[in-house]
Amino acid sequence: MQRSHVEVYRIIIQTSPIAADARRCIIHVGTHKTGTTSIQAFLRDNEVALAAHGVIIPKAGRSEDAAGHHNLTQQLLGDSGFVTQRGGLEDVVRELRESALPTACLSSEDFSLASRSRDTLITVRDAIAKAGFTPIVVVYLRPQVSYCLSMYAEIVKNGNCKPFVTYLREVTAHGSFLWNNIVGPPYRYDVLLDRFAAVFGKEAIIVRRYRPSAPSNDLLRSFTRLLVDSQTALDVFTFPRERFNRSLSFPRVLRALGSGESVLDMRFAPLDVRETLALAATFERANRDVAQRYGVWVPPYEINDLLLAIPFRKSFARTVGLGRARRALRAMSGGGSDGDRFRARDVG
Repeated sequence: MQRSHVEVYRIIIQTSPIAADARRCIIHVGTHKTGTTSIQAFLRDNEVALAAHGVIIPKAGRSEDAAGHHNLTQQLLGDSGFVTQRGGLEDVVRELRESALPTACLSSEDFSLASRSRDTLITVRDAIAKAGFTPIVVVYLRPQVSYCLSMYAEIVKNGNCKPFVTYLREVTAHGSFLWNNIVGPPYRYDVLLDRFAAVFGKEAIIVRRYRPSAPSNDLLRSFTRLLVDSQTALDVFTFPRERFNRSLSFPRVLRALGSGESVLDMRFAPLDVRETLALAATFERANRDVAQRYGVWVPPYEINDLLLAIPFRKSFARTVGLGRARRALRAMSGGGSDGDRFRARDVG
């Protein structure tokens, strides 16, 4: 059974050498495409209200015009996009030390990428502890079928025009893919969680299932409850009316890939039923291990994934359009996968 965040905090306080009134630093690590942009926009828009209720969102380590601490994770990943003036880990620690608030929150989905380096996670853990905070890792997981498709649309939107067939081959063979010459987010959730648990402790990991079809405010309200006292009324905070960073539609994915195929506007649904079930089967065992070890069951696919995989739509024109879109996407299959380069990296 999944522990509540209050129970997790109590266990940590009881078993930690740090004093019982130790402050907490929530590290929201994603994963990608689980409402992270909405969460970060909420943190930005409610900075003052959160501070009034004991929560600091460090300004150091953020990207420009964002509440996400992406500059911090770029530093941790050794990314050339790191900007010294926006602050790194030392600046975050300094800001935490100077704050008298009992709770802090860092948020970046790219913490999930940093998990590939145990030394990096240890550095983050120790830095936060030295600032006087107990680190708590919060991770949201979504069924892998919709995650894989949403992530593909996302990387295409950001200029990585990897052929879909190549991408799918990498995901099923390696549990991830190469993204601008680095290994992308892990789809093996047991591997991801075990990496964090090995450094922060299993009791310091809060795992939540992300439901793509749920109202966005459900996610934000749930996340806010991790930050503030249970007695705090959530109506003191401002919640957005719509989701951020929506995935590309099927025709927009095709245009971004350079296809001249003209199809009706529809959701990106490139897999048929057989392919959907085959992709889901790749992660079934790993997800059962997650349920056993962390108490949260995340199915590798949902009913909606099967409904989108069915080749028929409400009208004949849309049914024909879906078939054309799928064929156009497969026609742009390109070369083989990056298996050799994967073997040179830590992907397991």
